[in-house]
Amino acid sequence: MPPKRKPRNDMASDTEESDVVELRRPATSTLPGVMKNIEKLKAKRDRGRKDVAAKFDAYVAEKKNAIAEHYASEAEKRVAEATALLTRYAEVVARRASIERSIEKLVSDSANDAEDLKVILQAVYDGRSGQWRKAAGSFASITPKGAASASTMNPHHGAGKYNPFDTNGRAQLNGHDEQENDHDGGDAKHEGEEQDGVGILRRIFW
Repeated sequence: MPPKRKPRNDMASDTEESDVVELRRPATSTLPGVMKNIEKLKAKRDRGRKDVAAKFDAYVAEKKNAIAEHYASEAEKRVAEATALLTRYAEVVARRASIERSIEKLVSDSANDAEDLKVILQAVYDGRSGQWRKAAGSFASITPKGAASASTMNPHHGAGKYNPFDTNGRAQLNGHDEQENDHDGGDAKHEGEEQDGVGILRRIFW
């Protein structure tokens, strides 16, 4: 239900009694009390703000330290990895330089060995050539004896010429003795034909 309205006489009497405005609390009925209460509230608020600020600053500092430690450890790891990589690279470069020096030395030694081998081969060739020239000169001064009679001593010399009789009076065919063409040896018919042929040839040439 709505509150009942006071009569006008009551309202007038209330306003005439006191000029002080009453608040909810009796202790704050005066202005100095109100100001004191406000100061207390402000102090409490400031303390809360300071606490919040301190907590926030502590949180921020903690996070900064954690982040710094994390990135410091990561930086240390990266520095260690970079150092190891540079060390390996330096070792590889040094090894490559040593290999290149070894190759250069090997090539130089091979070139020197090739030159020495060339000199040795040239000396051997010159020596052999001199020996061959000396041997050829010594053999050229020698005239072979009996070279003319060698052809007469060869029983098959002049095989390309047809001589019907040899020194023994036997028939020759193409420079070969008929006895070489006689494969049967004991065949009487073949011997008879050979004797007939010899007789015919003798009659012709005689």
